[in-house]
Amino acid sequence: MVFFLILMIFHFGLFTQYCLNTSYALVPITEGISKHLIEDLERISQLSELKY
Repeated sequence: MVFFLILMIFHFGLFTQYCLNTSYALVPITEGISKHLIEDLERISQLSELKY
């Protein structure tokens, strides 16, 4: 019973670690995407200004 409890805690620890790692990995990806979107919007606005 104790062994099972330790195993459960260990698995939960691994799961939380995995969740933290994936969330940390997602942060730079989303930052990169938002940066690219902002740059694209700036380019589009510059192009539209040049047209007029």
